[in-house]
Amino acid sequence: MATVTEFPFVEQIEDEAMALLLEARGVLTEEAARPDTDSDELGRWVAAHRNFEVTARLSWVVAWVFFQKAVRAGELTSDEVRARLPALELPRQPNPGEASKIPEDLQDRLNRSRALYDRASGLAS
Repeated sequence: MATVTEFPFVEQIEDEAMALLLEARGVLTEEAARPDTDSDELGRWVAAHRNFEVTARLSWVVAWVFFQKAVRAGELTSDEVRARLPALELPRQPNPGEASKIPEDLQDRLNRSRALYDRASGLAS
C-alpha cells in the first residue's frame, strides 16, 4: 500500500469526500423534513438505497485517508491497513428498473462518489 508521502493527492481526496458527505447529509436532512407526499414506494426505496451507497463509498474513502495518515505517523504498517480496509462490494450501476427512479442530483452524487472511490482504491492497491 502506498503511503501519504508518496501521493500528495490524499488531502485533496479527503476534502472532496468530506464536501460530498456534507452535501449528501444536507439532501437527506431536507428529505427527512419534507412531508411524505410521494406515493411511489419503489422510488423512495431506490433513493434511500442509492444514498446509502454514496455514504458507504465516502465512508470508505474517509477511512482510507485516516489509515494513510496513520501509516505516515508510523502507527500502522501498509500490511495492517490492507488487512483492515477491504475493498467495497457495491453495485456499479442500478438495474434498468431502478435507473428511471433515480433523481438527477442523486445520480450525480453516485457518479462523483464512484469516481472518488475509484481514485482512492486505485492508490490503495
